[in-house]
Amino acid sequence: ICDDAGVIGIVALDLHRFQSAERKLDVAYRYSPNNSEVDFAMGNLRLAQEKKDQAKQFYLKTITLNPAHEGAFHNLGVLALEEERWHLAEYFLRQALQRDSNEATTHFLLAKSLIGDRNPEGAREEIEAAIRLQPNQPEFLALREQLARP
Repeated sequence: ICDDAGVIGIVALDLHRFQSAERKLDVAYRYSPNNSEVDFAMGNLRLAQEKKDQAKQFYLKTITLNPAHEGAFHNLGVLALEEERWHLAEYFLRQALQRDSNEATTHFLLAKSLIGDRNPEGAREEIEAAIRLQPNQPEFLALREQLARP
C-alpha cells in the first residue's frame, strides 16, 4: 500500500494535483515515515504549497535518512539562496554537486550564492562549469556577462 500510495502521490504532485498528492503521500508517510523518497516528496509538496519551513524539515529528514540524496541538498540550497543565507546555500549546493557534479543548474545556483557572498572569482569558476555542461543556456550566459563587468 505504501509504495503504491507514494508513487501515486508523486505522480499527482508532478501533475500539480496537490489535494490528491497530499492524500496519497499522507498514506505513504503513515505507512513508512522513514522512507527518504516519501519525505522528499512531502518536502516538494510543502514547497509547492509555499510552506517553506515545513519543506525544509522534510528535506532535512530526507538527508538524515539518505545522506546521498542530491535533490534534497539542491532544494535546501535553493531555499537558503532565496533567504540570502549565502554560506548555507553554498554548503547545500556543494553537497548536491558532490553527489552529481554534472548538474549545470546547481553550478549556476552556486555561482549566485558566491556572488551574494562576495566571491566573484569562485562565482566565475562555477558559471564556467555550468556553461561547459549547458553552453547555450541564456541565464548562464547572462550571469557570465554580469561577472565580466567591472
